[in-house]
This record gives sequence, structure tokens and C-alpha cells, in this order.
Amino acid sequence: MFSLGFYYFFFNKRTSLISRGSTFRIVADATARFDYGLTYPLTYKFQIPLSSSGIQVWKKDSPGGSYIQLTEKTSPDIFNGIEAVRFDYTLGYAYVSILFPQTSDSFYVKFIRNNGDGLTGVTFLNFTQYYDNRVSAAVFTMDDCGVVQLSDFETASDTFASKGVWVTAGFFHMGDFTAETWENIQSKIDNGYIEPASHSMSHLPMSDDFNVGESRQTILDNLTMPPLNKKGSKEYLFAWITPLSKYSEVMQAKVGEYKYLTNVAGFGTYVYEGIFPVWDEISGLYEHWDRYAFAESVSLATMNAQFDSDHAAGKIYHLGLHPQNVSWRADGDFPLHLDYVKNRTDVWYVGMGHLMVYRYATEHIKIEIINTNFDEI
Repeated sequence: MFSLGFYYFFFNKRTSLISRGSTFRIVADATARFDYGLTYPLTYKFQIPLSSSGIQVWKKDSPGGSYIQLTEKTSPDIFNGIEAVRFDYTLGYAYVSILFPQTSDSFYVKFIRNNGDGLTGVTFLNFTQYYDNRVSAAVFTMDDCGVVQLSDFETASDTFASKGVWVTAGFFHMGDFTAETWENIQSKIDNGYIEPASHSMSHLPMSDDFNVGESRQTILDNLTMPPLNKKGSKEYLFAWITPLSKYSEVMQAKVGEYKYLTNVAGFGTYVYEGIFPVWDEISGLYEHWDRYAFAESVSLATMNAQFDSDHAAGKIYHLGLHPQNVSWRADGDFPLHLDYVKNRTDVWYVGMGHLMVYRYATEHIKIEIINTNFDEI
């Protein structure tokens, strides 16, 4: 028997008090899960008693399932895109980052003490704007990842992975790809820190089914998506990088038709603000947005200064690049910039599509949080 009934959180509505108790059930809207997977861990902010210490958080996927303890992380740890819990005992908060189960739209979370007793007086507050309540986010997107640029893509992938920074790679001219090309790309995806994206089949025209739809399907047919793009056997491609960065309402509608979540377009006309784009109700995806610059066109000092500005303001730092136009020498401007940006515990390093999956989940899914008696679940 549920002790306090049902509470709902959906469509950008906020409440300061959802429910109290030691066990919570979280339910996602089935349509939202099918369309976009909700494949990135969401961070739930809970208030815990100020006198607390030694708390554990456990999760299970179904009433008949077994609880698994979440890994605890601390402020000095560097981690992104994993299930974890981090406690701020000084302020009385728990930041619980959890994935939805692969085959279910709900799961249970419980708070217990080290002795196994349920912890009472726990309050769900909200989702954090960024994963793990980070101060800011860092997003890098690569255009023109094709056959001619394959070696540059491979070097770029190795560089990002070695520095622990995610990048979204836009593939194009895929009609020229051989089996070996796909195998080489897959190996880099498997190494981590690469989110696949479409950059069209042929650059022009940009708004037709071939370039928008066929490119998406070609990628899904030839690559195994990384875990953050998968829900069970269903795979997702979230990100579209518009050729030549040209924007039109026709293209926006076509990108939404094929269930992309985010559209990078409008360089030179889009006003860079370092904030999330708003949801486009008509086209069914987020409004287009773009990078503040391409790495090959600005100096190291300029990149570092822009990052510092966005970081200080709690914004999204979004930089583009063409891998064939960047020097990948260790003393090159862009590798040095990655060295400047990396390994910060208050920065969320995230692929562009994954960023928007997180945003979509916090804004558009229905989540039902049910306070239950501790011994019943």
C-alpha cells in the first residue's frame, strides 16, 4: 500500500517537495522512451537529513528484482555518463545518477543506512540542469568525417579518448565507405568517447530524405551504437550536423521527421549564447543551435578564454572542428586546448546528442515518484 499516493513531474513543471521516505519508484513515459530511448543517466537531486552519514543508495528494475548498490563517487572523482551517487553531507544533498532499465520504463530507488535500516526524511527536489550537478558542460562536434578524412578522424578519436573528453563525430559521403572503413570507425567508437552523428550523405541537397533519412539509416545499419545510444536492441542516432551549417525550416522539419533530437546549423547567423536550445513543437526536436567557432579558425588563447567565460557563467561550451584542418601534434593549438579543458571535476564532458537526451528527459517525460513504505518494496 502506498503511503502518500502519486506525484507527477512533467513538461517542465517544477515542485520543491515531491515525496518523503526511503524508497521511490520512478516511471518514464513509454512513448518518450520508445522515440528517444532516454539512454543517458539522469541526475536526481534529493535532500537528505543534515545529520546523515554513511548513506547507501540502491536501485532495482522491477518489484521482483534484486537491489544493486550504486557506486559512490566523491567531489574529486572524474566521471561522466555512468550510474553513481554523490553525497554533499554539508548541505544535505544526494545527487543520484541513474539509467532507466534496458527493458523497463520504471525502477525503484531506496536510501538506507549502513546498518540496513531505511533512511527517512528524504525529499526528491528536482533534476539537476547538468549531469551530477556540474557547473558547466563541454561539447565538441566534428564535421566532415568521411573516407578522405578517415585518418584524421582516427587521430582525432584517439586524442579525445586519451584526454577523457567526448566528441560528436558527423559522418558524411557514406556511399564511399567500404567494409574496412566501417570497421575502422567501429573500433574507435568501441574505444569510447565517440558519439556518432549524421552529417548527410552528400552535403547537397540538405533537406531531402536521402541526406537526412538515408544517412541516419546507413549509420545504424553499419555501426553498433555505443551503450549511451541503445535501449535493449533498439539503437538511436540523436545528432544531426547540417552540411555547410545552413539552416532552413524545411530542413528542420525533415530532421525532426527522422527522430533526431538536435540540429547543429546556422553558423554565422546563429547567436551563440552557450545555453540549451528550446523545444520546437512543430518539428518535434530542439531548435537549431551552433558552435561559437571552429577550432581551426581561432587561436589557443581565444578558445581558452571562451571556455573560461562559459565555465564561469555555468553555460555550455560548444566548439566545432574539421579534423582534417586541425594540427594533431602534441604542441598544436587544439590538443593544447583539450589539455586546458580536460580533467575538471565540475565540468560535464558530453556528446551533443547525449546532452540533448538528458535535457529532453528533464523537460518532456512524465516521471511518477511514489513514496512507499520501506519494507514493502
